This record gives sequence, structure tokens and C-alpha cells, in this order.
Amino acid sequence: DKYLLVTLNSLVNANKEIQIYGSRCPESGCPLPPVETVGREPFFRVWSNATQWPLGLLPAVNGKVRVLSSWRLILDVDPPALTQLIVEGELLFDNTRDVSTLTATNILLRGGTVTAGDATTPFTKKIVITLSGSKTSEVLAITDEIDAGTKALGVFGNLNLYGPQRVSWTRLSATAAASSSTIHLVDSVDWAAGDSIAISSTDFDFTHYEVRQVVNNFGTSVQLSAPLQYNHYAEVVSVNGKAVPMAAEVVLLTRTITIQGSDSSDFYGCHVYVGSFQDGTTPRKGIMNLQHVEISNCGQRDTLHPAVNFQSVTDTSVLDGVVIHNSWNMGLLFKKAQNVVVKNSVVFDTYLSGVFVDTSKALVITNTVVMLTRPRAVVNPQQIDIIANWDICTLSVCSNLTIQNNVATGAAYGFAVVGDSCDSPTYLFRDNIAHSIRYGVFVKRINNVCTAFGQTTVWKAWDFGLVYYQSSNFKLSNFVSLDNGVGALMVVAKEGDDSNQVVMNSNAFVGRTANTDSSAGCASKCTDVNCISTRVGMKLSNFAVSSKKWPPVPHDLPWDDINAEASFGGRLAATNTMFVNFTAGSDTPSYCGYREYAVTSNDKAPDGTPVHLFNSTTLVNVNEGSKMFFYLPDPKWINGDDCGVLNCTGLFNVVVQDGDGTFITAGTPSTASISSNPLGQSFDPNQCTYQAAWQGYKCTTNTYKLLMFESIADDRWTRTVSPVNINFAKNYGWNFANSLSSMMDHQWNFDYTSHLRL
Repeated sequence: DKYLLVTLNSLVNANKEIQIYGSRCPESGCPLPPVETVGREPFFRVWSNATQWPLGLLPAVNGKVRVLSSWRLILDVDPPALTQLIVEGELLFDNTRDVSTLTATNILLRGGTVTAGDATTPFTKKIVITLSGSKTSEVLAITDEIDAGTKALGVFGNLNLYGPQRVSWTRLSATAAASSSTIHLVDSVDWAAGDSIAISSTDFDFTHYEVRQVVNNFGTSVQLSAPLQYNHYAEVVSVNGKAVPMAAEVVLLTRTITIQGSDSSDFYGCHVYVGSFQDGTTPRKGIMNLQHVEISNCGQRDTLHPAVNFQSVTDTSVLDGVVIHNSWNMGLLFKKAQNVVVKNSVVFDTYLSGVFVDTSKALVITNTVVMLTRPRAVVNPQQIDIIANWDICTLSVCSNLTIQNNVATGAAYGFAVVGDSCDSPTYLFRDNIAHSIRYGVFVKRINNVCTAFGQTTVWKAWDFGLVYYQSSNFKLSNFVSLDNGVGALMVVAKEGDDSNQVVMNSNAFVGRTANTDSSAGCASKCTDVNCISTRVGMKLSNFAVSSKKWPPVPHDLPWDDINAEASFGGRLAATNTMFVNFTAGSDTPSYCGYREYAVTSNDKAPDGTPVHLFNSTTLVNVNEGSKMFFYLPDPKWINGDDCGVLNCTGLFNVVVQDGDGTFITAGTPSTASISSNPLGQSFDPNQCTYQAAWQGYKCTTNTYKLLMFESIADDRWTRTVSPVNINFAKNYGWNFANSLSSMMDHQWNFDYTSHLRL
């Protein structure tokens, strides 16, 4: 309907308010028929027997069918395409038929049960359940709060579908070169000719996944329907005693039991909704047990309807060996859900998120691969979609979630997750891997005090392996980074003193691996806007007075752009850190001009970097010129919008300490390195030597500290104090001299800085 709102007496100075509420159902409620109160019949009905249907008539095309609560009905034929099917009793698939099909616009399990096989006796024949129609078809509205949309399977009873066990996914055991038609696998698989499989990318370009059909299966090797277009790498890399599988995942997309949407040229696939509601005096609770079931062509674009949607469920559901693929929305959504188990499963080719968890608890998700998550085609230009393979409670509060031994590949973010409390870490998020992605992990704070994270591996993240930019101290442990643009970026957004800390323990950063881009693709990669020109183990941490939003807005990116004043305080302490394979510093660049550094300062942090202390560091194949690199302030910052007439000097004053002689100078404890400051001599030339490859100095003492000056004048935001010259004479034959300028202007008026200091 269309409404015309007319304002009368427009000259009267009065505020008027009109509130418009949408309602799916009339005030009397959604038109669900009354449910029988009798028990189950002692016999089975069969669909094909017209005498067992009301009025003696079989259901017709586009009919609305109701399986009454007293019925036990066997689907012994393929019914015509229905508009609606409501199951209040039992509907059972017939395992004597080779293929069973069931097509309807909407299917509602209203306390009823749909069954095919059980956990010990799987259904061995083929089933195809199709949700048909378009975005304008009749919707399945249960209550005003529950709108499952169209092409919906609403589970408010029991859906139990058990297909024969399959190998859901494995990894390559040997590198598969481009043009190969056979791949070799870690596990022996049961995949049959005609089955579809997907092979993940193993380089920085996540679009280098490939879908093929199986032609022949030889157990641990499979012949493909067409040669591969890209290289797919396979190697088990040992890092600090841990075996890291740096190999492509190969996932099976085919099952014998399928739930699918019909044609989705309007980007509306099916929607499987598992939920609960109060049906008069009867509570309806959804339970869905799927074993080796395929869910395809589901999800509905620009709605809240993913492929599979668990909402407000409390009873246990299990998804084992399930594959969800080609969804126009998220793959799996959990909201206010409890006691759901997902294991040995695959989510492939979805939008926004493969797995999204919101306000849920007691979920267990293990051994599951989420591959290829795309951005929406139409987005608000002021908004950045999350686009995470896994988004775990970043917008809500959850508890007791077990997320272990999973894989994220092919998205903007692999895992977006809330960390643990430092005082009582649960380590329920652990042993997960992200690769071939832009950002491996984004960690959100759990509280305002201290957030802990670790026991995760990231490789081939072309931007950052790990991002933390939150207003809480941070502890990182047992994190492994291999062949990423930057292994880790950690920013604490708190004002204060040295109680603001980043603490690192038992982490490993690997630079170059044998999984290099081919020389043929090198030139194109280096002319791309996303060129990975440098491999860095970790960027030095920064401490700023304000944090960035999640999900980020455009002006928050890139993540390492510190767009707030530096905090007065902060420190980083790293223990048992391993750096491996950093050999191409500025003095010896590698192929394609790549540079490799174990540690660098943050080139986008103009105002200040706290002291970093390393102890018990292990270096494996790390050249002297690749240990670290100090960026100089960007000359573009000399302008009225940024640093003023003089450049900011934070990057001229950076101190990295080696507490025990395991990092900067082998065998010499208490050494420190400081960045180069052309504005003065802030180091003792008798103790420090210039390292051209570092753009900094190496010193044989740890006496160098940082001294920061803060103006407390009332006009400190409207008056710049630059330069501040510091000079004093030493008795050792040299004079200390330094020149400092004010911090960058980070005050914003809409889309430009405040210019208050001009």
C-alpha cells in the first residue's frame, strides 16, 4: 500500500511526530491453523494413497499441504511443487527409492519431524529438497518477530537428515602446479566421479581458488575435470617445534542429501531458519541434526536471511560433515543460540561472513573450513562491510564458545574475534589457521583492562597477519606468522603511564617461505595497488589516546595509520620471540625488490613510539641488515593539515632494547638501537654505530630512554610549540642535542583537520 502524508496548518510553529510500525501479522496473530491434540496414529500413511488424504484427493500443484500432528507419513512419491508444506506430525523419506524430491515455496516444521535415516543408519539414497519461488513469493511469517522470508525452511520442530559419511575436506600433500590435472591429498578420500570440489588459494590473491569435478579417484590422488589455472602449494613447515600445514585445503561440495534454493537470478536463494516461538500454549523449539548434507544456493541478498540461521535455540543441534556453498548472504548465523555443534564441515562462497556469531553461548565449532567470503555488490559508501570468514561476537557479548582447529581463507578478514581476559584466559579459541587473505585476525578487546589472544597461525596475509587496535592492554602468546605482509600490528588506545602494555610471549614470525610468488607473476604483483613490497615480522607497537571502530569506517583505514595523539606512556615487552628467514634488507633486496625485516617502526605513526624490550629472542637465518628498519617522517606531513611548518619528530626518537644479547648484538646483553635523528645528536658516538641498512644506530648500552614533553597550557590545542631544542654538554667528549616538534594535528572538523595550530 502507498500512503500520502499531508501536513495542515504549516504556519503553526509546532513539532509533530508520526510513528509508523510494520507488522507481518494482523493484531490477532499470524494465520496458523489450530493444532490437533490427539496422539500419533499406530500406522504409517503413504503420500501416494489418495484415500489417506482429506476428501480423498492427492495434493495438487501449488497446493498448501498440512501433515497433521497425528500422522506418520512416508514420502513414497515425488509430490508436485507446493506453495506451502506444514509438518505437525512425522514426514519420513523412503530409503527404497533411488531419488526423492520435495519442492515447495515454504516448508514449516511446526512441532513436527522430518526424517531421513539416523546417526547409526544413514540414508543411502539421494534426496533433493528445493525451496522455490522468487523474492516476491509468499513469505513464511511465524510471528511479528519471526519473518523467515520466502523460499524458507522454518524448523520449529525436528529436522533429522543423515546422509552417508564422506570425507568433507583434506589438504594437498604435494604442490599442484598450474596445468596439473591430478592432485595428491593427505587423506584417502571417498569422492566419486562427478563430485564437485574446491581448492583454496595458497598465495596472496584469494581469488586463486578453483572449482573442479572429480573424474577418477585413486584414494590419495584425484584426477580433475580440467587442468588447474594456478599453483596450489603444499608443505608442512616446522616453526618452533610446531608443524604448520602450509597447504591448500580441498573441500567436497557434493552430498547425496541436498537442501537448495531454486533459480536465484534475483539473488534470493533459500533460507533455513531454526528457531523457537510460543504457539498458543505450546512452546515450539527447533532442533536440526544434519549429517553430511549439502545446502546450496541459499541466502538472500541485502536481508538478514543467511543460508542457515539459528535464532533463539536452546536444545542441542548437530551439523556434522555439512557443506554450505554459494550463498547470497552469510553462510551460518547464530543469534541468541545455545548448544549447537558444528564439526567437519565446509562453508564456501558466501557474502559478508561465512560464520557469524551474535549474543550466543555454548557453541562448539571444530574442524571446519570457511573458504571465499565476498563483499556485497551494493554498499553504503560510508560503511565498510565486515567481510570476515569468521565473525565471532565482535558486535555482542558471548560466552563459552569453543572455536578450534578451523580454517579461514579467502576474504578481507579471516577471523574477527573477541580476545580472552588476561586474568582468566579460557583458550577456547585456539589452533585455528587463516591464510591467503588480507587480514588474518582482528582481535577486539574483552574489557578495558587487558585482552589476551594467541594459539593461532596466519600465513599469506597480504596486509597484516594480526591487527589489534583497542583501548585495552594486550597479551599475545603462541602466535605464528608466516610469509605475511606484516605479521602483527598491536596498538593500545589508552592514555596513561607505563602500565599501558603490550606483552608478548612465545611467538614466531617467519618472513619468506618456499611458497613464493612465481617470477612470472612478480611484475604484475608489484604494479598492483596491493603489492607486497615488504615482509615484516612485526611493526613496533604504538599507544594512542583513542581507538578505532569495529567494523571500521573508511577514515579508520589503514589500520596502522595512527590518527590520534600518542599516549604519554606505554611499553612493549617481548619474551621468547622467534624470527625466521629475514634475509633481504634494504642492503640486499630479494627477488621482485621485496624487503624483509624482523622488526620495523610504524611509518604511519608520526607522534611517538614507546620503548620496546626484547628478551630470549631466537634468530634463524636472519641477516644483520634485516633485523630492523626505522622509517623517517614522511615529508608530506609538513603542511597545515598535519605537522605544520616543521615535520613531526616521533619517528626520529625510537628505542628498541635487547635485554640479554639475543637480538641486536649476539652475546652482548643490554644493547639498544635507536633511530636516526638528523636534527641533532641524541646518542653517544663512543657507544653507538650507524647501521645504514636500518636507518638507525646500534648501541652497546641500555641507558637510552624516552622523554616526552606535554604542554599543559590552556591554549595547547590552538598554539604550536615548535621546535623545542634540547642541548646539554656531556663530560665524555660529546654534546647532546635534539630538536622536537609538536604532535600531528589529529583534531577533525568533518573531513578536514582543525587548523587550530596555524
